[in-house]
Amino acid sequence: ITSARYREVNKVLSIHDGMHRDPISVAKPSLNGLWLVTGGVDSTVRVWKYNGQHMQLQATLCGHDGGRLTCLDISTTFGSIVTGGSDGKILVWDLRTLTFLRQLSHVTSTPCSANDGSAKCFPAKSVSINHKNGNIVTLLHTTMCVFDINGNLVAEQHPDEVFQGKDVP
Repeated sequence: ITSARYREVNKVLSIHDGMHRDPISVAKPSLNGLWLVTGGVDSTVRVWKYNGQHMQLQATLCGHDGGRLTCLDISTTFGSIVTGGSDGKILVWDLRTLTFLRQLSHVTSTPCSANDGSAKCFPAKSVSINHKNGNIVTLLHTTMCVFDINGNLVAEQHPDEVFQGKDVP
């Protein structure tokens, strides 16, 4: 009897082509292995569900203003997807309804789409969802932020400042 725990390492399980119109720039599977989220150079996010050996497209999510997706994460525990793009936006999506929930607001950054030339625009570098408490950690340029699952800013850390956290439980 074999199980998924004893799968061969470095063995191709399946190959999928034509998942986006343009190249895929980032991809992340869910921890339970049932979902795959991909982000493309075309600024779209696609959500796929595994069905046996096949993947079925569940939704194409649009909200980033041009440019490529730079980072993403998925949590089935909290039913959330977080995406970051070269437009400087970090967006939160509902995995259950496959709809937009909110944009995370970074006090020190202006999204590239709203940039009128007076402020610098930085792409999102990293996003991560804590699978135990739902907190979302983001890295935009050199500023790291922690948001709760509802999008409220919990802490913000700049590289040249002493930690300025709020009462983190």
